Amino acid sequence: MRFVRLIGLEDWIRDGLRKTAGTHLRAVYKNDYEVVRDMGNSVRTMIKAYAELLTPEAVSLEHWMITPGKVKEYRRSKAWKKVLRDAAEKVAAKIEAEAKAKKATASEATLKQKASETAKA
Repeated sequence: MRFVRLIGLEDWIRDGLRKTAGTHLRAVYKNDYEVVRDMGNSVRTMIKAYAELLTPEAVSLEHWMITPGKVKEYRRSKAWKKVLRDAAEKVAAKIEAEAKAKKATASEATLKQKASETAKA
């Protein structure tokens, strides 16, 4: 999780890949029992986790057509470069904010120490 925070993905979905698979299987199979069989969980768990997630079949079929070649192609695209640039900016802003907060805390501690020394004198 440290890596996730470092790259600026505070809203990481726990078990996101599994949930994505379940959502898209459900849209393609149109039969919850087949989804349960493939995912290895109970109908109760599947309905609890995926009942509200309605994904169009066309979107799910496109999801299952992702290949290593398509991923490589995407990684050469301007869209991917924008994702990286946005993530880098987000991380830089977070680091800067943390540095400012640390500096403010240090300044506050120094002021309290000086006030304490003045009160003693």
